[in-house]
Amino acid sequence: MTALSRASQTTAQSTPRATGLTLLGGTLAILPLVLAVMYRTYWYHIPNELVEATRQASLPFIIAEICVIAIAMRGGYSPVRLIQRLDPVRMIALLVFLATFWISSATTSEMRAHSVMWAAYWPIHLLFAGAAFHLCQGATKRQMHRLAYLTVLGLAAYVPILVMHLAYGGPETIWNSAMPGYLSVRHLGIFCAAVLAGLLGMLWLREDEKSAHAYVVVGILLSATLLMWSGTRSGIYAIVGASVITMIMLQRAPSWRRMVQTIALLLTALALSFVVWMPPSGSFGMIRVLDTGGGDAGFSTGRMDIWLRMMAAFIERPFLGHGEGASLWLMQPLDLMYIQPHNAPLQFLVSWGLIPTAAITVFALSTWWRAIRAVRRTSWLLPCILVINSLLIIALVDGVFFFPRFIVLAMAATACCLAVNARLSLEEQSRARRPIAVRRGR
Repeated sequence: MTALSRASQTTAQSTPRATGLTLLGGTLAILPLVLAVMYRTYWYHIPNELVEATRQASLPFIIAEICVIAIAMRGGYSPVRLIQRLDPVRMIALLVFLATFWISSATTSEMRAHSVMWAAYWPIHLLFAGAAFHLCQGATKRQMHRLAYLTVLGLAAYVPILVMHLAYGGPETIWNSAMPGYLSVRHLGIFCAAVLAGLLGMLWLREDEKSAHAYVVVGILLSATLLMWSGTRSGIYAIVGASVITMIMLQRAPSWRRMVQTIALLLTALALSFVVWMPPSGSFGMIRVLDTGGGDAGFSTGRMDIWLRMMAAFIERPFLGHGEGASLWLMQPLDLMYIQPHNAPLQFLVSWGLIPTAAITVFALSTWWRAIRAVRRTSWLLPCILVINSLLIIALVDGVFFFPRFIVLAMAATACCLAVNARLSLEEQSRARRPIAVRRGR
């Protein structure tokens, strides 16, 4: 037995069966509800400065990641062993990234404490990804359904909290920031887009049955209605783009029955988004999505100016960047205060520079391709790759990979694909060796 096989077998045996996708599903269901109670505001910020600091720093998500890491370590998770199992290309890329991405934050950043704090999150994110990989090696299709069910349950429980909160809004309310538990209505829309992508995958999996699970139908209607109500263009475009790209890469498409059901559900959600109450703000609704003009409701909403400024900043310090969260001070000439530039490649290039960005890009693309191959092999992982692809598309125009809420989603979905594939490969290797062992025993 090879060292890789022994490590994989030890990991699989020591993984608690009660955790994995169930643990991640419970986190997806409960954490947004806890945050909705903790973080309620009708303004850009919460009056209590300490509570607001934890909200802006996404501290609850970091704590949740650390808890998952601790649970996985109690079950035998070893980050060093996991790195040793990587292929040489990904191992070198990861080590180069870890050795360089923090340099500008610690040395040249104009807001050093701010940059160091956000830079310190990345090792935690990577440790969380490894923990999710460890916990999900025993994942099954049934657990995938349980995860989806818990997520829908959490989203359904969030709606009355949102409704009651908005009902008390007044003339001074900043409506696009008055989303309990979310920094803005865009974050709510992006989360709903990721949930919708995963649920569409659940719907398309049941090709051999005439009807879908009731919770899947309810979840699609709920997440799609909230997405359209929020007016989050990037989320709507990502659903279409991720569906098409995933079908092409997997070389298969849902049946006509499932396509008709999908269209009917999305049209119903569209109608519901027009019927429900809309805040008196241009930041909401499908009208905003269809507006291609300029101004606050226009398609680019100032992004081109931001991106041009960020490209100039990258040229100033091309190799190691300006430090994590550098957008906060680099956008001051534009009279803007964004902590990220609404584009993941530019965010990484400006914050880290070319060397760390190139390294993590090699690692990420190689890992993403392995996730695609895993879904080709195991079809019930389709919801995971749809979540990943939708977030990747959104990351081109929004700050998905700056905020831990969405980094956790992407990493958990990717880890699940890789973990299940690793377990199946190990099982195939064991079956292939078994006849040889039997013959030798004779």
